[in-house]
Amino acid sequence: MQIARVVRPFLLLLCAAAPLAAQEASPYVPLGHWSMPYVEHLIASGALRDPTPLTRPIRQADLVRALEAVDTLVVSDAVYATVRRLLRAFRRAARGPSYRLAGDVGLTAATYDVRDPLELGRGVPARPYGPSRLYGNVGAEAQLQFGPGIAVTHLYEDTRLRTDPDWFDGRRNGLRAAEAYVSGQWRYAEVFFGVLDRNWGPSGVPGLLLSSNPYDLDHLAITLGPPSVHLQAIVTELDPLTDSTGATVNRFMMQHRLYVRPKGRWTIALCEGSVWSGVGRQAEPWYLNIVNVGYLVQGYAGTGNVNTFTGVDVERRGGTTLFGQFMLDDIQYQRQAASDLKPASYDRLPLEWHKRRAKLLQEKLVEDGLDGILLTNRWNIIYFTGLWHTTTERPLQVFLPAKGNDPVWFFAALDRDLVGTWWPGEREMYFDFPHG
Repeated sequence: MQIARVVRPFLLLLCAAAPLAAQEASPYVPLGHWSMPYVEHLIASGALRDPTPLTRPIRQADLVRALEAVDTLVVSDAVYATVRRLLRAFRRAARGPSYRLAGDVGLTAATYDVRDPLELGRGVPARPYGPSRLYGNVGAEAQLQFGPGIAVTHLYEDTRLRTDPDWFDGRRNGLRAAEAYVSGQWRYAEVFFGVLDRNWGPSGVPGLLLSSNPYDLDHLAITLGPPSVHLQAIVTELDPLTDSTGATVNRFMMQHRLYVRPKGRWTIALCEGSVWSGVGRQAEPWYLNIVNVGYLVQGYAGTGNVNTFTGVDVERRGGTTLFGQFMLDDIQYQRQAASDLKPASYDRLPLEWHKRRAKLLQEKLVEDGLDGILLTNRWNIIYFTGLWHTTTERPLQVFLPAKGNDPVWFFAALDRDLVGTWWPGEREMYFDFPHG
């Protein structure tokens, strides 16, 4: 990976700064760990103070401190027993360098094979429901803890991965490293490299900018500042794609975050992300600056194809927890090319806007040597023609020729005026019944 050139200096920093540390490193509690449903329940019920709102996973040491702060004199017996069980699982027996070896075996019954059940019935084509089956998994974990440094690896074989369409391993053998990372942790800084499922946003809800669905890749992460106000940054190399010429398109992603947790119940996080891609592109240093703004970097000469995201997460803990997420994608505030059109000031873009979109599609058809394209998807028809309509039992389709000014419409007689008053052209109209 090109990103390895960036990782080496931070690994050297990890080794050089180790003697200066005043605290011991701590592993993260994985999002899929057996304890997390109990932890999230205690937090939601108010018995446990969330160690890191809007951020998962939780460091094991932070979770232990929060559990030790629970007032066990006022909670129920069930909560008391749960707290004691979690402390037995995570509290360290002794300080100093240590290692840990563990194994796990599991059996799962499921009615679907994807990781996120919200995917079912969605997408194009739609993700199918089912099948119902049993899945088995077996794993081994090793952990080495020494002063401010820690190394963790957790390998396992899961038969569900063999049928999961989101799993990116082409061998489809079900073998995965759920956690595999090294981390240097100091009082006001952390440097991390490896694989770990993360989620930025309210717990239990996939984050808009960063989530664990479908699967995380190796990434470099940096945190600077105290727990109440700090900066976070993540950079990773995404799966490469190929363009129309067959050339490999490299893709990289960088995310910045300003995390603020003042005294009280409120937590807010301002975040931004940049995804840059192109043939021969690398992990460019101007995107790796943790205190720079990616949207400003996008305006540098020669930055090429870049997609920018900006968002905010807010949470207020209480008897009823309130949270919200907001994100803007693909931001543009000024015209950069002649083909860019000013957004409409009302609820529908003008016909001319859609004709220009159709013109760009026609140019692509000519470039690929095609005579035309048949649009059958509702949203494709709306985007390229501007004809707002609802999908019903009566098909509405549009043929867009590679050359020419007007599309060819195929629609039901009930839609005659809808089509004829918007973008007249060649058309084939049909009736619902022979006598209609």
